[in-house]
Amino acid sequence: MSTAPDGSPVDLYLRLPSFGEAERIHELLAPGEAILELGCAVGRVTHELVRLGHRVTAVDESAEMLAHVRGAEAIRAQIEGLDVGRRFACVLLMSNLVNVPDDEQRLAFLLTCARHVTRDGTVVIERQEPRWEPQAGPRNERGGVTFALEDVRGARRRGI
Repeated sequence: MSTAPDGSPVDLYLRLPSFGEAERIHELLAPGEAILELGCAVGRVTHELVRLGHRVTAVDESAEMLAHVRGAEAIRAQIEGLDVGRRFACVLLMSNLVNVPDDEQRLAFLLTCARHVTRDGTVVIERQEPRWEPQAGPRNERGGVTFALEDVRGARRRGI
C-alpha cells in the first residue's frame, strides 16, 4: 500500500466513495463559483465539485495524493502560510485538519482560510468533536469500504 509522507494511506483514499459532501457544498454556492480545497488528498471531493461545474484549486502537501487529482488546478504546498494570490467564493478545510493538537498550526490553517476567502464567501470546516479520540475497535463499513482502526496512538490533546 502506498502512503503519503504523513502516513496517510493513498490506496485507501482512492477507494473511498463520495459521501455527499460536494453536493452539500454545491448547495451553498452559485453555479460555477471558484473553490479552494485545502488538504484535498486524492481529490475525492474535488472530483465531485468539478463534476458539478465548479472551478477547484486543490492543495495538498503530498505529491502521492495530488497525482490522482484530475480536472482541477493542483498545488503541492503546506496549508500553513499558503498564499495563492487570489480569493475564492468558498474555502474548504476538511479531513478534520482543524483537529490538529498544535494550537499554532490550527491557527495557521484558519488564517490561510481567511486569507483566501472573498469578503462575502464561505469557509467550510470539517471537524471531530473536541474530545473525540480514535479507538481501536471492530470493523465498520461505509460506502462499500470496510475499515478498522488498529494500533491507535496519540498524544493527549488540550481542548480545541
